[in-house]
Amino acid sequence: MSEKNIIEVNDEGILYLDEHGQKQFINFAACYQRYLDKWNDPDHIKGFKEINQFFSDEELEKALQVMREYREIGGRDFTVPYIEFYTDPPTRFTFSNSDEFRKVQYLARKAGWETFDRA
Repeated sequence: MSEKNIIEVNDEGILYLDEHGQKQFINFAACYQRYLDKWNDPDHIKGFKEINQFFSDEELEKALQVMREYREIGGRDFTVPYIEFYTDPPTRFTFSNSDEFRKVQYLARKAGWETFDRA
C-alpha cells in the first residue's frame, strides 16, 4: 500500500483503505504489544543474550528493560521509503517521497510511538 491509502494518522493509530477499498485501522497499542511479546519470548531473549555475551547479567537485564520500554510499533527504511507496522500479518506502506514518509513518522512519534530504522 502507499501513502494514498492513508486516511488519517492519530495518537491511537492509522485509518486507511485496504486493497479492496475497505476501511481498516492499525492500532498502535496492539503493534506495541506484538513488539513486547517478542522481547518477552524466552527464545528471543536467549538469542539476545547469546549475541551480547560480553554483558553481565545485570547489564543484560538493563538492556532488555530498555528494549521493552521503547514504544516500537514497526520498522522503517527512509531510503526506500517505507514503514511496516507490527500487525498480523505486517502492514507496509510505501511512500512516493521522503516528505510523505516523514509526515507519517512524525505523527506517530509525536503521539509517543517509535519505529525501528532498518536502513
